[in-house]
Amino acid sequence: MLAKDGDQAGAKHAAGAPSTATAPGAADAPGATGTPNVASTPGADRQPFLDIVSGRTSLIWAPMKLIYDSPDKKDVDKGNSPGRLIYKALAEQAAAVQTELLMVTPYFIPSPDELQLLKEERDRNARVRILTNSLAAAPNTEAHSGYIHYRVGLLQQGVELYEVRALLGNTRGSGQSKAISRHGNYGLHAKLFVFDRKVAFVGSMNFDQRSKHLNTEIGVLISSPELSREIAARFDALTKLDNAYTVTLDQGAAGKPRLVWKTQEDGKVIEYRKEPARNEWQRLKVKFLSAIPLDKEL
Repeated sequence: MLAKDGDQAGAKHAAGAPSTATAPGAADAPGATGTPNVASTPGADRQPFLDIVSGRTSLIWAPMKLIYDSPDKKDVDKGNSPGRLIYKALAEQAAAVQTELLMVTPYFIPSPDELQLLKEERDRNARVRILTNSLAAAPNTEAHSGYIHYRVGLLQQGVELYEVRALLGNTRGSGQSKAISRHGNYGLHAKLFVFDRKVAFVGSMNFDQRSKHLNTEIGVLISSPELSREIAARFDALTKLDNAYTVTLDQGAAGKPRLVWKTQEDGKVIEYRKEPARNEWQRLKVKFLSAIPLDKEL
């Protein structure tokens, strides 16, 4: 059943005919809407759609709410014009979290009010777990240079940080095949939030300041414990030590907090005191960019 802006989607759907479906096990983010256009999907990409149409893949029917930014987002954000803001809807959903917030965001450069939102989650003793790209997997070095400003503070609050590796140890749940993954080219692109494993968000919004203030974003809130648990299971798979770095804090010189990246390679748990990267030049570039106040543009 599809709900737009909180209203039911029509007499046909009220009578019991669902209007949207999500297909667990699809290669990309686990969500689909409407009827798939099989004829327009060439080659091997047709198989997931054929499985849905033929009934070989089971579907999960769930109510959804479309959330989006108004085109005149800047004026709405400043209070100069009426309209909708996707962040407001997500913030309201996050404020209702009691036990756990899961976030998958390729870029993570939180604004001050987003940091406050995460702090309030932790003050309620809700578990906050965030998966983003590692430096080695980062598609955008500039965005990573903004992200590194926030790691220590978030970890000190008890937020759990995971950074996906470019070379996965296990591709299960990653949406990418072993043949492709062996090249060490993996990186996150999906944007997924799970609230108390009851409601899931799938959309275009990164947890960064560009998405919050500049881009017009769109997504859906899906009220489905079953689908939320499935996304959470994929989150758990991707945050295992053979797929991601668990970022923690250690005491460095003079008691100053120092970041540690823990992972598993060849069956052995390894800890890095220097941020894993593709090469030294990448580290130097991020360090240089991090000194420039770019966060509001990232």
